[in-house]
Amino acid sequence: MKRGHFTYPNYYNRHYRSTLRSIVSIASKHNLDLNLLFRAFGQALKNKVSHCGRITIQCRVISQDSATFLITNKNEIVSQFPIKLETLEAHLSEYEKTHYSV
Repeated sequence: MKRGHFTYPNYYNRHYRSTLRSIVSIASKHNLDLNLLFRAFGQALKNKVSHCGRITIQCRVISQDSATFLITNKNEIVSQFPIKLETLEAHLSEYEKTHYSV
């Protein structure tokens, strides 16, 4: 299924939609660019912690197919949820294609 520039993976299900809704909600509530927020999740996956605006993203657990992230604003918890690695990789590769293509 295609919408815009992103091709939704085969596992487009309730968990996937819920994760995306959570990320979009955080971006909207904290006035963050959605692409930069996804990039911050990728950086947190790689470096354990990253920042996007006033938000801190900490990668707490990495399993075979997902990673659990804790999102805080200063010392207040904003949210915590798992993201499938395939979802994160798909969004990051789409971001790279649209922003760094030659």
